[in-house]
Amino acid sequence: MKKLPFYLMLLLVTFAAHAQECACPSGAPEGGTVMKTWQFGNGNGLGICGYSTMEEADTTYTKFVLFRCGEDKIIENWTVNISCKMERTRDALLVKEMYNLPVGGNFSTLWRPFYVHQFTFRGGKVVETEYFDKKLPKYSKDQIASVIRQYKELPQGGTQQTIKVANMLFWATVSGSAEAETFLKTIPEKFGPFSEVLTQEWNDINARYEQWKSRKK
Repeated sequence: MKKLPFYLMLLLVTFAAHAQECACPSGAPEGGTVMKTWQFGNGNGLGICGYSTMEEADTTYTKFVLFRCGEDKIIENWTVNISCKMERTRDALLVKEMYNLPVGGNFSTLWRPFYVHQFTFRGGKVVETEYFDKKLPKYSKDQIASVIRQYKELPQGGTQQTIKVANMLFWATVSGSAEAETFLKTIPEKFGPFSEVLTQEWNDINARYEQWKSRKK
């Protein structure tokens, strides 16, 4: 029993030393801080360094990097244009890229995860698996027809309604409509040039589409 305090002290020192290893890697965003760390046992830990935004109890992360505790190496990074939420499962860390998707009633936009990065440890190495969130509702045939009809009724000249319909065309494309995908590609040429604000919104939708096109599984 006399040796118990020594072992407890050794355990605390070891844990403290390991926690100190979760420092921002040298390639992290300038001015960023370690916002959160996760331990997975056997000395395996992951951390994120960068910036976060909190609205009430809702925290999102942007312009950040994911790194392995104890290593000055970036596993993956996310730019200021992408907001993410984190979820820890029993044996994985999920980084969920969030977007305003037109999947609510009457095509209203909802803040939902679209693309997910899953990080696990296998054999002491970090393994990443990427996939699109399959729980998101897809459009029905009637909804796709409604989106295409709204596209054909758009007036010339770019407006906020043009961007709204473009977002709906994107989701109709994800829902399996090749016709919607064809119309989506015509948006900038047919309705542009856009204002600076609308250009940024269109670029966000198009980047989301290109991501889906290149990585869909």
